[in-house]
Amino acid sequence: MNQPLPGPRPVPGPRPAAPPDESAHTVDPDEIRRQVSELLEQADDIAASVGDAADSEALAQLARQAHLLEKAHGVLTDALEKVDRA
Repeated sequence: MNQPLPGPRPVPGPRPAAPPDESAHTVDPDEIRRQVSELLEQADDIAASVGDAADSEALAQLARQAHLLEKAHGVLTDALEKVDRA
């Protein structure tokens, strides 16, 4: 059966700090800018190609544009989370 080990019991106290997240040091602002710029350019190209059309093709293109903008937001959010962990 389980029996306690002899000797002093550990005293509860503050836990050691977690090691810093090394991924924060890999956040390259230029790479983030490049990724976001590329996504925004693609979204702008879609917006320009759709113009004022309101047909099903235009709606599909706008959905693609929304997806690209969400990806750009994700890139920025991920970068901020990595920096916050540092």
